[in-house]
Amino acid sequence: MGAKVAATALFFLLLTFAYGKKDTPCEGPSQTYHAVCADPACDAACITEDYKGGYCSPGRLNTCLCTNKCHDQTLAPNRV
Repeated sequence: MGAKVAATALFFLLLTFAYGKKDTPCEGPSQTYHAVCADPACDAACITEDYKGGYCSPGRLNTCLCTNKCHDQTLAPNRV
C-alpha cells in the first residue's frame, strides 16, 4: 500500500513540473513596450516578458515583436 501512495505522489509531483510553466510562443507583439519602436529597447522589453529577444517590425506599423527560438531558428530577421 505504501508503494502505491508513493508512486501516486511521485506521479502528481512530476505532472506539476510538466505543467508548471507555460511556454511563450515563437513570435508575438510585446505586451509591455508601446513607445516608438527602437530595437534595443524592444529587445530588452521582450526579455522581461520571457522571450529570447525582440525587434521592430516596420511592416506592422513599427510594432515591437518578441521572438523565441523555435525549431533552432529565431524569427527575427538578420539576427544571430
